[in-house]
Amino acid sequence: MPCILKQQTASSPGVITFTHNEVLRGVPKKSRRVREYLCEASRLSRWIFGIHVQGDCSFLNEWPLEPWQSFVMWPDPKAHFLSNVPAKQILPLTCINFMPPWLSREVGVEKVRDICVISRASTIKRITETLYLVRRLLDSKPNLKVVFIVPDPRKQELGERAYRLQGIDENFFVLPTKLFSCAELKNISFLSSSQRAFGTFPLSDDLVADLLRSSRFMLLTSHSEGVPRVVAESLLVGTPCIVSRSLRSGIQQHLTTENSIWIDDELEMGVKQILEGLNNYDRFRIDVEKIRSTFCTTVFEPQLREYLSNIIVSSGRPVEGQWYLNDLHLRLACHGQKHNYQFLNDEALFFDWIEKIGNLSEGEPDEDRLFGAEPLVDVTPYSTVMIYDYVRTGFLVPLKRCLGIITKAFARG
Repeated sequence: MPCILKQQTASSPGVITFTHNEVLRGVPKKSRRVREYLCEASRLSRWIFGIHVQGDCSFLNEWPLEPWQSFVMWPDPKAHFLSNVPAKQILPLTCINFMPPWLSREVGVEKVRDICVISRASTIKRITETLYLVRRLLDSKPNLKVVFIVPDPRKQELGERAYRLQGIDENFFVLPTKLFSCAELKNISFLSSSQRAFGTFPLSDDLVADLLRSSRFMLLTSHSEGVPRVVAESLLVGTPCIVSRSLRSGIQQHLTTENSIWIDDELEMGVKQILEGLNNYDRFRIDVEKIRSTFCTTVFEPQLREYLSNIIVSSGRPVEGQWYLNDLHLRLACHGQKHNYQFLNDEALFFDWIEKIGNLSEGEPDEDRLFGAEPLVDVTPYSTVMIYDYVRTGFLVPLKRCLGIITKAFARG
């Protein structure tokens, strides 16, 4: 589901954010009815709509800016894909700027393991490469201690088809017993609880923070990230990061030689660079106070409220109604505890949600209150009109724009 930031009242608009994924691939793109609603609600100042970009959008020539979009959240206002967005509509904050303050309450605890991996069982996260990297590290450092925090998303009823149908990297579940000896497995922990059985985040935030805090490094080998929350979590608890030199993300500016290691993708060189960091661990220094001022919600929640209040005032409406600014490190990214609520296919889910949040009077709009425990069924048979509309907006219009640019280029030269 999108994220509600402020309650709607009779005289004051509410505030809602969508993920970039919903805008690029979800119902705001696929459904004409949803877009018409968004435009009308924005025009009448019933709702103010924003976009939370949490993924790599470097492939876009420009952001698909629509009249209903009042602001876009991304750390780098000068990113090329935002070049068509007016500067006042770019809010350089994302979910990582709203990390809970208690994360950094304990720093300097004993480091009882070498590496903590927090990832997903997917090829985009390069989890297979991570396993082979740990395998080679053990050849040089047999007493290496590692913990993998990789939840298990498999739907058991799909059997072996789950890997293909759910886009899961099967290697994570079949390689460990082949790559590592019995003795080595004693030093490697795999925390891979079922998300189907125990929710999207089977481990509590407290436990994940403790595991990060007691590790020498956090390892992230992926190449493409938006604003990797695990990096902020790691730095907040005083643990340096190991990241790929090929990493593209909106958090690069916060990684320094004092708090991070950049490793090459070539296996032997990566192993050498990590071992050098483990052998010279005293050289790493993390200014936790500075990191707290960069990522902590106590710093940025007032800024967010002020920014949104100014938008409301500029629309000629008063600022009134309840604010919902709790757990934004999860909610802005649509990461629910039980489900990943993004409306990608079924417009009926969107309008059902809009009706429910429009009737909020008191209390928090949490998952249980809005939808209960049952998973949302986000599928719908497409009508001919929806298919045509999706093809037109997603392919024909961009193609026409591209051909126009090429024609003008040939005409000039």
